[in-house]
Amino acid sequence: MRLASFLSNVFPHWATFHLDTVTVSEQQFTVELSSTRRTARCPDWQRRSRRAHSRFMRVLADLPVGAVPVSVRLHARRYRCLNPACPRQTFRERLPESAPCYQRRTPALRQRLETLGFVLGGQAGQRLVRHLHLATTGASRNALLRLVCRADVPSADAISPHLRVLGVDDFAFRRSRRYGTILVDLDQHRVIDLLPDRESATLATWLEQHNGKQVAVVSRDRGGAYADGARQGAPQAVQVADRFHLLQNLGQALDHLLVREHRVLTRVADLVAETAEVAETAEVAETDSGVSGTGVTPSDPVPTVDDSAPATPVAPRTRVERAQAAVEARRLARYERVVALASEGYSLREVARRADVSRETVRSYLRAGQYCPSSRRTRKPHACDPFAASLRQCWEAGEHNSMALYAAIRRQGYTGAASTVRQYVQSWHTGPRRPGRRRSGEDVVNAPPPRRRRFSPRQTRWLLVRSLDELDAEERTYRQALCRQSATIATAQHLVEDFGHIVRTHARDAMEAWLEAATESRIPEIKSFANGIRRDYEAVLAALTSPYSHDYVAYCTSSLGWRSLRGGRSLWEREETGSSVIVDSAEQETVMIAPPHPGDGDAPPLSDFGCRQPALLPQRRIPIGQTMMSA
Repeated sequence: MRLASFLSNVFPHWATFHLDTVTVSEQQFTVELSSTRRTARCPDWQRRSRRAHSRFMRVLADLPVGAVPVSVRLHARRYRCLNPACPRQTFRERLPESAPCYQRRTPALRQRLETLGFVLGGQAGQRLVRHLHLATTGASRNALLRLVCRADVPSADAISPHLRVLGVDDFAFRRSRRYGTILVDLDQHRVIDLLPDRESATLATWLEQHNGKQVAVVSRDRGGAYADGARQGAPQAVQVADRFHLLQNLGQALDHLLVREHRVLTRVADLVAETAEVAETAEVAETDSGVSGTGVTPSDPVPTVDDSAPATPVAPRTRVERAQAAVEARRLARYERVVALASEGYSLREVARRADVSRETVRSYLRAGQYCPSSRRTRKPHACDPFAASLRQCWEAGEHNSMALYAAIRRQGYTGAASTVRQYVQSWHTGPRRPGRRRSGEDVVNAPPPRRRRFSPRQTRWLLVRSLDELDAEERTYRQALCRQSATIATAQHLVEDFGHIVRTHARDAMEAWLEAATESRIPEIKSFANGIRRDYEAVLAALTSPYSHDYVAYCTSSLGWRSLRGGRSLWEREETGSSVIVDSAEQETVMIAPPHPGDGDAPPLSDFGCRQPALLPQRRIPIGQTMMSA
């Protein structure tokens, strides 16, 4: 086979040119080609000319041959325009199929880099470009992103000409400030469009412009704006609420209830810890004496919580504790100011402005009804904690040798190292380490006892919704004691558990009975959630029976990445390909989404009450550089 035929088969876009020379070296494969055309059209007057003026040469990068980059030197003609009135007088021969204007890459190489930019993004794509030897013309991460921005993309009607099932969800340009809307074809599992906001009028207008009358199902979250927009733009469509948001909203209602009952949580946790300590001390004493006593066991009932007993304040002892006390005092003052402004009749926005806090903070303060102290970070469980009582008893008896203490608790089942025991009891020493050197805590007779484990309202929420088999002994005891001591929390826990069972088993017939039980419970947070279900009753019932799920829409939304841009001109630019969508907003914020292709796997599974289980996204976040704005 001749060399020219071989190269034309390997590089089909060279077939229309004449091969002049081929230069092969270790660093580069250089090919010189000449155009075989004898006429060309003036780009202004579109008049064909045969009068050649001169020749010119363009240098383009092409796909590599193995690991050797290819450089193409393309020779073409410059022609004279036959129209005397043409301001150009001369013009270059256009070769859009092989050498587009102002390009330094062939279309084949540009398409390869563009694909890498869509799939991997900027930095990851740049690393793979170097590995594949495609970076002869400076394929930086910003160059890949510019190629993605300039890609030719179809319209939403071309992507989904027969749209039947539409998924709608919101995404954040900038959290808590500006949001947009993502639209997904759930039949094809493809993103079809992005909207600049999440208003109902915007969604209704989009549906009217894209034949919304053929849409049969609209899967959405529980926001009222999307419900109104779908009702206006596609009144015939069946609206399906997101089952995840149903569980999330109920979990948030349970959160609000536990925040309001936070004092009960603290006291029950303390009483459970005290009971466990007494039982452990009695067990150690029985083990040492060899006589079974009548101490308290973990199975004994927890004492009744006395809500009228005031908490005994503890004076700050260390510098860190004093700093925490100062922060707590500022939070208390802020809370009292918010409550005072609200009692004077100011609006939510005005209270937030005067108190210099966010509106969400004002809502949480007023919803709680009382001041909630900030939760402190609990100490991680130590391997020696189960043997703390035995170690303390031996220590008070005069045994301060760490190896002897290690041997004592090893007989009781300790499996850790001796150095761990030595570090654990090191703070119990009160005398000087050596003559002339004294410890800072020398004047303390006994080291302060370790803080007892307490559960925040968010942690308690997860303990209440999880199965008892998934909890350890301490968590199980705490949950049972909490439900025994608080009838309100016990009722809420049963209602939440029943609702989760209804959603997971799609028990549509049991929904009405659950709503009646929630209304009769007289728990404000649960009643408010039930009222919201009744307002969106048809969409909620459709969520329990429809085969379509909102999970894939949320999966696409989770792969959104955003990065603030500084400088550059204001711009709103939308480009989409069905597998990737780019939005460049007018407020110096850029979003890029690269949802998975239909064959990349299903949406992530749904967990209970407020959290989607993490999934491996087939696309990574793509940072948009400032040079993208000037392209």
